[in-house]
Amino acid sequence: MLPRISTLAVAAIFAVAASPSIHAQTSATTDPVGFVKQTLPGNTDSYISLPMARDAIFAGTVAGSITATSFTVNAGSGSPNWTASAFVYAHPGQRETYYAEFTSGALRGLYYKVTANGTNSLTLDTEGDSLLSHAFNGSAPVALLAGDGVKIRPYFRIRDVFENPAASGTPILEGRPTALNNVGDEVKFTSYTGVGINKAATLTVYYITNTNTWSSNAAQSGQPTTVADWVLRPNEAFMIKNRNAGSIELTNTGWVVMNKMISFIPGGSAVSGNDIYISINRPAPVKLNQSGLADQDPVKSFLKHSTGTLSPQRQDELITWPAGTGFNRAATLSYVYVGAPTNGWRQVGSSSTTIGEDILLQPGQAYILRKKANSVGKDWINDANY
Repeated sequence: MLPRISTLAVAAIFAVAASPSIHAQTSATTDPVGFVKQTLPGNTDSYISLPMARDAIFAGTVAGSITATSFTVNAGSGSPNWTASAFVYAHPGQRETYYAEFTSGALRGLYYKVTANGTNSLTLDTEGDSLLSHAFNGSAPVALLAGDGVKIRPYFRIRDVFENPAASGTPILEGRPTALNNVGDEVKFTSYTGVGINKAATLTVYYITNTNTWSSNAAQSGQPTTVADWVLRPNEAFMIKNRNAGSIELTNTGWVVMNKMISFIPGGSAVSGNDIYISINRPAPVKLNQSGLADQDPVKSFLKHSTGTLSPQRQDELITWPAGTGFNRAATLSYVYVGAPTNGWRQVGSSSTTIGEDILLQPGQAYILRKKANSVGKDWINDANY
């Protein structure tokens, strides 16, 4: 079986509760709050994600002084008066990692990790992008401008997702007695930067019971020094290996992303396709036709169009796992977008009927985007369907 999912997204307004050193004179936000609960079967690999977001601790506008990676900020009509480096991870005093999310303007939906801040300025890790010139799929370059909206959110961390705060922070996963004993549950990730299809997980995170710490099988570049503080990016998907007969209850409580969501998905190499695990960062199901994964215009389409009907000549694919239990299950359900004259989603090997209004991307469920060899990386742009 697949993870059993229940959701509750309750429209509510919450004032931001925060420490004055970081959040003084910032703006409260009004995103709806709710939760997505997943039941992960025993003795099974479950491929999942986090459909909610953590609450924004600041909402303001871009003031100016825009460079490729930085800008100044207004809170209302004045400076936010932040404490310098308040948004920079510094164990043990400041264990959060933050990202800036653009909420209006030409770059609406893009988000980047905050690497530095002054009293009214932000510097971002744009991963090679430029805030002065960003070309979306098939469109002319656009730029960040003064007056554009910006929010600052903390990322979910390993400790936020896999520990139970009501039980003194004990893990919801079964731990290993020692680092060298590989029994116990695991959180596994495939490489986002490595290229290939049918990728094996390269990163494993687990809890060690005799030291009460989270650990991993490998160092992770760009992550905090403490594994418990490692971040999970929006739209990131991962696998939970539940080695026990009993199920695991995972509840992702947070705020509903009302904004457009944009994630860069790498392409294939000259000789190999590329599988990237993704998810829909929404608390409600999303039709394939509303996912932003395909467009009738082949230049603007994120997925390269396939051709044919019942057995189309496949280009880029969306792949998922059929219902079932057990370890090392293969993802075998494949969907493609067939271009003109049909222009529609089809399940490979099933029928010639378009299914874009019938197949739903489920909250909390992982999918594989398989980009073909010689394909380029593109922005996946998904607008809220509520």
